[in-house]
Amino acid sequence: MAAKAGYNNLKVYTEGVPAWKKAKKLVVVKNSWLAKNLNNHHVIVDVRPSQQSQTAGIKTAVAFQTSQLLEMNKKFKQEKAKSKNKILPKLVDKSAPIIIYSDQTDTADAKQAYQILRSWRYKNVTVLDGGFSEWTKKQLPVQNNVLLTEINFVKKLVKGAISPQNFKKLYDTNNGIVLDVRSKKEVSSGKLSKSMSVPLDTLEANLNRIPKDKEIAVHCVSGVRANIAYNLLKSKGYQNVSFLNNVITIDKGGNYRIE
Repeated sequence: MAAKAGYNNLKVYTEGVPAWKKAKKLVVVKNSWLAKNLNNHHVIVDVRPSQQSQTAGIKTAVAFQTSQLLEMNKKFKQEKAKSKNKILPKLVDKSAPIIIYSDQTDTADAKQAYQILRSWRYKNVTVLDGGFSEWTKKQLPVQNNVLLTEINFVKKLVKGAISPQNFKKLYDTNNGIVLDVRSKKEVSSGKLSKSMSVPLDTLEANLNRIPKDKEIAVHCVSGVRANIAYNLLKSKGYQNVSFLNNVITIDKGGNYRIE
């Protein structure tokens, strides 16, 4: 297991990252990689004081000072908020890749912001290697006098996944089958009225109920079981099938929200 030298109290491992994250140690991302991934599939957070971020910052970054995070964290603790409710505005997806940056890698504000977001159960938080100082030295893309304050994150679709917009379209138009693979107990608390319910553990035994000539979109609660169902259906010769790789909540009336 190799460590990168040059930063006090900072180690960057080339393997064993899950354990390193679990210990809430800083994990950094290379600026050369980030420069190639300045898109809405990544959330770049500028935690420097506002007077600095207003002057210049990394292109597509959102300014969100560490002081703001500390205030939010204090409020969450006072309210005894659940982990799912401890979120950055408009960022409910706890698997979203978040890249924090300050002036340098190991500054106090970057470390504090990192620890706070990790404590809120965001799974993929990293700190920019070298910070904004190194970024500008390498003349990488910046934006001047622009202070973005709203996160616009779009989850990158994995193989076989359907976007929330297309899932909604399929369901609303009734041009295919929405397959619910949650348990009977989960279904009893709320179900999409036009969906077909087949619990995952009974799916293979009930394939005769599912036609192969229709488009199929599978959902569960978070996408994990839907992905398993998707792979099973593909292995059984279903061609026009996809799965919802998002958290979906459904109430007793069949109203739903996709996060």
